[in-house]
Amino acid sequence: NKLLFSLEKEKIYKDPDLSISKVADIIKSNEKYVSSAISTYTNMNYNNFINSYRIQEAKLLIYENNRMNINEVMYASGFNSRTTFYDAFKKHTGMSPKQFKDMKTL
Repeated sequence: NKLLFSLEKEKIYKDPDLSISKVADIIKSNEKYVSSAISTYTNMNYNNFINSYRIQEAKLLIYENNRMNINEVMYASGFNSRTTFYDAFKKHTGMSPKQFKDMKTL
C-alpha cells in the first residue's frame, strides 16, 4: 500500500535515478521485500513495474499536451535514456512514442 501510494500520489517514478533501494527507503522497508512484493502482485520485475508507471505518464503527457516533444515527454515521465524509453514504450503499447502521438492527431 505504501508503495502504491508513493507511486500514484507522490509520483516517485518520475525520478530518473529511482532505484529499488531508494524505493525501500521511501516506504521504510527493505529491497528484498519491495522486490518480492512487486514480483508477487504484478508478475513483473522492478524495472518493468516502474517503467509501466512511466509509460502511463508518458501516454498521458502525449495525450494532454501537444506542445511537448517526445524528448520532453521522455524526461518528464522519468526516463533519462532514449533507448530505454523507446523500448519500454513499444513493449507497453505496441508502438513507438511518435506513432502514439501521430495516432492521437488523426
